[in-house]
Amino acid sequence: MQEPLPVGEALAGELRKGRSGEVVPPPAAKLRLHCPQVAVVSYHLAQTSTGPSSLGSTVLWGKRRGEGRRSGLGRETGNLAKKLTAAFWQKWINMAWRLTLFVLLGLVAAVGGARAKSDMLNVCMDAKHHKPKPSPEDKLHDQCSPWRKNSCCSVNTSLEAHKDISYLYRFNWDHCGKMEPACKRHFIQDTCLYECSPNLGPWIQEVNQKWRRERILNVPLCKEDCQIWWEDCRTSYTCKSNWHKGWNWTSGEGLGGSWVEAGCGWNRWRRGAVGAGGTREGSGSRGQKPCILPTGYNQCPVSAACHRFDFYFPTPAALCNEIWSHSFEVSSYSRGSGRCIQMWFDPAQGNPNEAVARYYAENGDAGAVAQGIGPLLTNLTEMVKHWVTG
Repeated sequence: MQEPLPVGEALAGELRKGRSGEVVPPPAAKLRLHCPQVAVVSYHLAQTSTGPSSLGSTVLWGKRRGEGRRSGLGRETGNLAKKLTAAFWQKWINMAWRLTLFVLLGLVAAVGGARAKSDMLNVCMDAKHHKPKPSPEDKLHDQCSPWRKNSCCSVNTSLEAHKDISYLYRFNWDHCGKMEPACKRHFIQDTCLYECSPNLGPWIQEVNQKWRRERILNVPLCKEDCQIWWEDCRTSYTCKSNWHKGWNWTSGEGLGGSWVEAGCGWNRWRRGAVGAGGTREGSGSRGQKPCILPTGYNQCPVSAACHRFDFYFPTPAALCNEIWSHSFEVSSYSRGSGRCIQMWFDPAQGNPNEAVARYYAENGDAGAVAQGIGPLLTNLTEMVKHWVTG
């Protein structure tokens, strides 16, 4: 008589080992219940709350071909085997449907991603001062002039980018004493890149903020640009390593840096307001609405002490990556490589950032491109893991 083969409580567990100790995949292990050459023992319904002892152990005996059959026991074995096989195949059919659904969702996401690539090129952010679409601006000022042929910023925005505590963001560069001119020049170029460049599409992300609907994330800044920025600013002073948040805005007129409406000599257009309240879009502008100005400007929090830049930013990477909440990420590539964004360039030589944006949009190396497929793959992995273990 053959030794009984224990099935145990979990088919996916105990049935993986055969009588001679070989590893058997679950489908093959379950199909062995049909084989008259296999003896099966001790199977019970492990899904009951009372455990195996409440049902006892039903001993089932298969026989080698040619041997006798115990009365009634063969039929019991066959019936149970049929039930187990039916349950097994039903589970796999359900799994197949789920996998099919996820494959279809993946195809939809892939098609959507392919379509989105064209939307990554020559685009403007949906942010506070950006134009809806890039267009020529022949009179862009000074450090913003490289984008005259194709710009997301207006002439007024380019002028304000060069001012201290301008209407753009009411940001005070001299919050810890006078900032060195060479250092401030980099921040002006940084502002011009952010406001004017139409080549940041692969890194644009949606955000839920009152003052903008989109931001840039992990733009690969050329390593020379980051190094020079840090070297020119290391002897200037600041009190924070993240300039996006945590400031004291209670200075200036009004209370708490509150927002007030006032008539302005420029048009402040917002894409979210188009079509509402008499606002209309036209001639490259966002609407005839009064400007909204903050009455305060940023000052250091009481608990934040002023130190040199290299105290808060000990390396060039720390400066470029952290100062604007990872809007930039220092790249290992150099200028002219076609793989990193230049903060500033000579317009007479053309705009090198156009080729960089095209490369990342077409190759899908930017974080924004992978965003649509990433969650889908994560969900699929979790579903398969849950099915295998559960």
